[in-house]
Amino acid sequence: MKKPWPHSPLLFTLAAICFSVWGCRTPHQRTAAKPCSVSESQTQNSAKTGSGALIATDISGSFKGFVLPNSTRLFTLHDELDRSVRNAIATSEASPAIQRCYIGTGMDCQTNISTQDFDKPSTYSARDSRLDLFFAAPKENNTATNKTVDPIDPFQVAVLITDGMEASAANSNSAEPCLAGADPHCMAYLMKQRAEKGYGIWAVLLLMPFKGTHYAERPLDDSQWQRIQQHVSALGQDPFFPGVKFTVSRQGSSTPFTSYQFEGSKPVLVLVVSRDVQAGRAIANEFSEAVKRERVVQPTNGVYTIELAPLSVSTRKIEDVRFAKSAPVKDLSLISHRKEKGFFNLTAQCDRGGSASFDVITSESGGPNVIPEGVRAQYVLSRSESGGLPEDNLKSEGLGNDLVLRTHCNLINPGQFKTCLAFQAKLSLDENDKAFWQALSSENMFEAPERLYGLKEMILDVLRFSTQKPRPTDAVLFTLERK
Repeated sequence: MKKPWPHSPLLFTLAAICFSVWGCRTPHQRTAAKPCSVSESQTQNSAKTGSGALIATDISGSFKGFVLPNSTRLFTLHDELDRSVRNAIATSEASPAIQRCYIGTGMDCQTNISTQDFDKPSTYSARDSRLDLFFAAPKENNTATNKTVDPIDPFQVAVLITDGMEASAANSNSAEPCLAGADPHCMAYLMKQRAEKGYGIWAVLLLMPFKGTHYAERPLDDSQWQRIQQHVSALGQDPFFPGVKFTVSRQGSSTPFTSYQFEGSKPVLVLVVSRDVQAGRAIANEFSEAVKRERVVQPTNGVYTIELAPLSVSTRKIEDVRFAKSAPVKDLSLISHRKEKGFFNLTAQCDRGGSASFDVITSESGGPNVIPEGVRAQYVLSRSESGGLPEDNLKSEGLGNDLVLRTHCNLINPGQFKTCLAFQAKLSLDENDKAFWQALSSENMFEAPERLYGLKEMILDVLRFSTQKPRPTDAVLFTLERK
């Protein structure tokens, strides 16, 4: 009978040497030989969904100040918007129908208002502007067959024209969005819901001549009035309003007061929503150029356009993966490296202790590049699946055109390890960037009438959502054979 192996400190010492020197690490999951690839192009929905277009106009009383004597600016705005919409969807509909709705305390799609009537003060008489009704998704009623109608879904394109959102309720503790009104938080929430369902969203901000009442939506005192006067007097040096004259006045001296007279430029916001990304982009771009050409805006170039969803980056492809000249190669040889459809296939072989670095050579191969102000795109390599080499044995470093793969063969058992790395654009927000949507945003409703209340918060919230998902454009299948 054989004696059992004696338990001694020598045994544990040998085991430790095995793990640290001879690479006796527990085997890692080895991925099967399956394709490592990404789609040749980013998903862009350009198929026709719905028919015709919806154009909804805010008719709240605050819009009256844009109606200037003998001016046809608002008619021109709507006329050019109609033309841009029809041109964008003409490829799928020869004579697209446009449904007009008007938003006040409700959403009225029955009243007939001509485009000429948009230059009449009487058109803007609503006490409120329930902008949330334009975006709100339908909710089912008690019976399965009786559902409310989605205001956007039947149409290929939907457009909202407004002069601003409501002020956030100061004491609102509601966790449910929009119960405090159509404030920036509510609007961002509704737009993100639409983006999740595949809608593209575009915002066009127009700076337009204004002379009329500005509503502060809160009681103001003399100290706040002094702040307003100081702010308006400094607008002559504002780079966004060259040549624009601003004045502000107040009737009487009693306090508190909730409105005052303002003359200068104020923003109008146009939101375009569509599942047809190509159509949405075409409308935003053509309309922006048209209002500048027709001198609707003040100053001359006072129009700003931004895509909030889906965003896209230029496609970059991997041309080669080769030994880096800046690092030595140790006990590692290249077996094969070739470009295949959808990925770059690289196979290397190494002895224990082998190591090497590889330069990843990429080039741009076209495709739409829609990265708005305040957003950065950085190309990186990252693992697209589990398994393969341990992360310590294969690392990717660098950004853009300076990508490097570093590998070593320490602490792995003999065998073959396959690792798929996605080459992708990673979008991130640069909140220090002086984008127009930050510079032309106001933190409150009373102090800066020439800016749009909550614009920064609304856009930032939607862009955070749109930039979360990486955009893969190529891939590397890295196979390492440990002898």
